[in-house]
Amino acid sequence: MKSTYKHLEHLHYKHGLMLHTGVFVFSLLVGIGIGILAFTFNAFQAKLAREEMRRYETKVMEQIVSKVEAAPLILPEKAN
Repeated sequence: MKSTYKHLEHLHYKHGLMLHTGVFVFSLLVGIGIGILAFTFNAFQAKLAREEMRRYETKVMEQIVSKVEAAPLILPEKAN
């Protein structure tokens, strides 16, 4: 641990602010990368949910149509 600190301290004295800027830029790029991955994953999950909802709606509509087709046809009585 102490040698790592000494190494970082040496880099700080040698490169000054560049070390901090490099760490900041690296962290920023990692954060952007994680954000893109999270957005892509979320979009994929939303696509799967939409497809499943469409399948469910189709199934329900088919059930309704089959019940309507199976129902007896009731004709209105003729008025005399």
